[in-house]
Amino acid sequence: RDQFSTPPQLAALAVLAAQVRPKDRVLEPSAGTGLLAVVAEACGASLTLNELAPTRAALLDGLFARATRRRYDGRHLPDLIVDAGAFDVVV
Repeated sequence: RDQFSTPPQLAALAVLAAQVRPKDRVLEPSAGTGLLAVVAEACGASLTLNELAPTRAALLDGLFARATRRRYDGRHLPDLIVDAGAFDVVV
């Protein structure tokens, strides 16, 4: 399973471009090690993180205890997350 780790500067830029605001509901469909999630959380967003790879998913479990965490194949998220259309931002 390949992974592209988002550089911290690019993560900050992506969340800034997405205009994440406090109380936004943010979905990270392929959360990896959580760099985008860290920045979104710092903006005050509530997070739903999805990561299929067991090792990275376990890392997210430890780092984001308050976030909703899923372990689905990201291609199927619209079918598996009941309120998938209710997110304010997807990063």
